[in-house]
Amino acid sequence: MKMSKMSVKIPTTGRLGSLARTISEVSGEDVLNEVFQDYKPSLKGKEQSEWVLNMIKKLEKNIGTESTIKIIEIDGRKSCGNGFKNTVRKLKAKSNTIKEFVDNLGNHYKRSSFFQFIDDNTIVGGHNKCYMMIKSAPKPIDSKIFCHFCVGHGKEFYETALQKPLDVEIIETVMTGGATCKFIIKIKKEEQHDI
Repeated sequence: MKMSKMSVKIPTTGRLGSLARTISEVSGEDVLNEVFQDYKPSLKGKEQSEWVLNMIKKLEKNIGTESTIKIIEIDGRKSCGNGFKNTVRKLKAKSNTIKEFVDNLGNHYKRSSFFQFIDDNTIVGGHNKCYMMIKSAPKPIDSKIFCHFCVGHGKEFYETALQKPLDVEIIETVMTGGATCKFIIKIKKEEQHDI
């Protein structure tokens, strides 16, 4: 017996609601309904974290690793709202150099995050704990796929300030057994064209 689409509960609010919308936008309603088949609005804490990780595995099996990471990064970008963007623009405007910008970030976000200037094209940044909806799952988890949410958020955050395309790479994450969630942010080199 085929399950009726009406019986699938899809969250519409919060981070999970946003992720559901992103899955639908990128992969369609059929994929969304399939991966949310067993979702229950009553899920909280550890159960919700474990459900999200299992849903991500189903999504990866359904559409592949690359497409799943793309969805997670798009949703991470969406999470970098106007509050973050306005703050990072102000901090950049007060900075004369990339190093000064990194110092200003460190001072402003010292309660939650850390930043390290490497060179004018490279910053290391991160936080000491997971803030995402998977944070209550038993650690270590076996995949960094959901951690690409922070990659997407970081791209939107730093690109807003620096007005340049960036690469963000995961160095380590708390959820996969690391001491911190740490990312390397690199300004993409502009292509040289011969005249």
